[in-house]
Amino acid sequence: MIPNTLLITLNLFLFSITTVFSTQIPFHVDNGAFKFANGKDFGFITGANVGATVPGSDPGTLSPGKDVYLRQFKYCRDMHINVIRIYTLLSADFYEAFHEWNSLQTNDYNKLYLIQGIWSPVDELANDNQGADAYDPEIYDKMKDYIDRTVKGVHGGGLIANDAGVDDYTVSVASWVLAYMVGTEWDPNGVYKTMTGSHQGKVFNGTFVQTLPRAHAFETWLAEMLEYVAEIDMQFGYQHPLAFTNWITTDAIRAPMETEFNISDPKLKGASREDWMSVNANHIGSTSKWQAGYYFNQHSYPYYPNFLKFNLTQHGVPGDLLETTDYMEDSYLNYLARLRKVFKGQAMILSETGLSTSLGYASSAQAGRKNGNMDEVTQGKLVAQIIKDVAAMGWNGILVFQLVDEWFKKSWNTQNIDWDRRSWHNALNAEQYFGLIGVESIKPVVIDGKKDSNSDNWLTSVQHTDSESFGMVQVAHDETYLYLSIEKADGNTWNSSDIFFVGFDTVPNEGAYVISNNENNEDLVTSKGAAINFQRAMDYMLMYNGTNGDTQMFSNIVTDPFYHFYWPNVMNDGSGIRDMGYTSDQGIFWVMQQLIAADFSIPSNFSYLCKNDPITTDADGVKQGCKKVCQETGYDNETGCVLLP
Repeated sequence: MIPNTLLITLNLFLFSITTVFSTQIPFHVDNGAFKFANGKDFGFITGANVGATVPGSDPGTLSPGKDVYLRQFKYCRDMHINVIRIYTLLSADFYEAFHEWNSLQTNDYNKLYLIQGIWSPVDELANDNQGADAYDPEIYDKMKDYIDRTVKGVHGGGLIANDAGVDDYTVSVASWVLAYMVGTEWDPNGVYKTMTGSHQGKVFNGTFVQTLPRAHAFETWLAEMLEYVAEIDMQFGYQHPLAFTNWITTDAIRAPMETEFNISDPKLKGASREDWMSVNANHIGSTSKWQAGYYFNQHSYPYYPNFLKFNLTQHGVPGDLLETTDYMEDSYLNYLARLRKVFKGQAMILSETGLSTSLGYASSAQAGRKNGNMDEVTQGKLVAQIIKDVAAMGWNGILVFQLVDEWFKKSWNTQNIDWDRRSWHNALNAEQYFGLIGVESIKPVVIDGKKDSNSDNWLTSVQHTDSESFGMVQVAHDETYLYLSIEKADGNTWNSSDIFFVGFDTVPNEGAYVISNNENNEDLVTSKGAAINFQRAMDYMLMYNGTNGDTQMFSNIVTDPFYHFYWPNVMNDGSGIRDMGYTSDQGIFWVMQQLIAADFSIPSNFSYLCKNDPITTDADGVKQGCKKVCQETGYDNETGCVLLP
C-alpha cells in the first residue's frame, strides 16, 4: 500500500508535469519573426488600432455593441487587415464578437488576430508634468491591477471590472492573441523620476523576463510588469509574445536635429525634452522559460517631433552621427530605417502611425504627410506608401492609427476650445479624423443649392424685413457644422456683383458693432469702402464674395481662440493680444488662422547630441570631440541618458 503522503506528493508531481506540457503557445517570436505554433511564418502584419468608445461617450464608458464590432471586423478583412490592436480591456461584447467572427471563418485567411494592449497609470506617472516614480505603491499596484484584469479578460475569466462597470467575460480568445503590448506612451518626467528614485541600479531576474546590462530603474519596472503579464498568462496555461509600448520621445536613438531645447531646466542639461529620456527595449529580455519570446515596437508619426520635418542633407546633419545614411532627403523614413537598424534581427512592429483627414491641421511635414487638411484619397495613398516603405526596411508589420474615428480626441492646437470633446465633432481637430472608417454627423439638410430641398429640416427660419439684401434666412446644425440658407430679398439668385456679410455673436460682453474699413482690416472686401454695421456686437463674421463665389471667415482678434490662447506662443514672450492694447470693440477682424507650430530654431552644433553607444570613427574607437562635448553637457555616452546627479 502506498502511504497517503506519498500519494499526495505523486499527484502534485503529476499535476505539475501536466501543467508544463499542456502550456499552449499559439504564436512565438523566432529569428526576428512572428510564427504560428507549427513554425510557419506569420508574414507581414497589416494591422489597425481600435479605440474604445463611440461618439458622445468618454473612452471605454459605452460599448459600440457586438453587432458593430462584427461589422467592423468585416471591414477589416475587406481592407486586408490581419491584426487589430486594442489599448486596454474592452467590454465583453468585443471579445464575444471576436470569438464569433473567428469561429465562423472556414478560411484561415479571413481570421483576425489580436494584439492585446494593457493600459498604464498615465496621469499618475506624468503628475502634471512633474513626473512620479513608477515604484510608488499606488502606481505600482494600479499597473498590476490593469494587467491582472486585462489578461484574465482575454482568457474569459468571468466577472471583471472595466471602465464601464463590471462585465461577465465568458469566452477565451487566447488562441487568436498574437501578442501582448504593455503600457502607453511614457512621460519622460516619469521616466526621469523613476531613474533617479530609490531603485537606481536595481536588477531584475524573473522566471520569464529579466533585465540586461545597462538597464535603468524604469526599464527594470517594465521588466517586472512584463513578468507579471507572463505569470497571469501561465495561470491559464498560455504563453504569448511580450513587449512594452514605446514612442519617439523616449526611444533608443538620438535625434540630432530636434529643435525644442530647454536649457534653463536643470534636469534636461541642455537637451531637448523630446530627446531627453531613453527607454531601450534592448535592455530587457525574456528567459528560456518564456518560449513565446519578446518583440519590439514603436509609435512614430511623420510630423512629430519637429526634427522629422526637415531634409537632413540640406541642414548639414553629419552622416556619422546617424545609424544609417539611407533616406537622408526624408527624415521620417531615415528615422524608421535607423530604428530598424538599432533593433536589427529582432521582431519589430511600427505600432502607431497614421494621417488625419480633418479640415484643420496641426503640423506640417515632408512629402505631404502633414497632420490633417487632406482628403481620404490622399490619406489612403500616403498611408499605403508608408506601409510599402516600412516593409522594404524589414519591419515585421505596421498598425495604422486608427480603424474608426474617435470624437473624444483632443489636439494640442484646439484643446482650449474643445470643452465637451465627447459630443462635438470638431472639423479643425486633427486628432478626431484618423479613422480608416469615418464616423460622420448625419447631415440635417442637403447642400445642393436648391431652395426647396430641405424645407422641413431647417431648425430656425427668419424672414428679414429690415434688410435690403436678405430675404429668408434659415439655420440648421449637426455635431460638426452650422448650415445657413440665405435668400436674396428680391428672390433672385446671388450673382458676381454681390458681396454680403453675416455676423455671429458668441461671446457675452465682447465684440464690435462696427467693423471699420481701415488698414487693420485690409483682408476684408467692403462695398465702396463703407464700414460694416451690425445690430449686435459681433465676434465672428462670414463674408461672401460673388466675384469668385468664395466664402471666408473672419474673427475678432481679441476673442478668436488663436489670438486668445495661442498668440503668447507665437510672440514667444508670453504677451497676450490684450497686452498689446487691443480690445474687442475696436472691430479689428482678421482671417481665421490655426497655429501649427510655435517658434523654434534648428541646432547647428549636432555633435553634442550624443546618445547610445560611442561613435567609432577614429583610431581610438571613439569620436573624441563628440565624447568631450557629451561629458561637458552632462550626457552619459554609454547609456544614452543624462548623468544622474
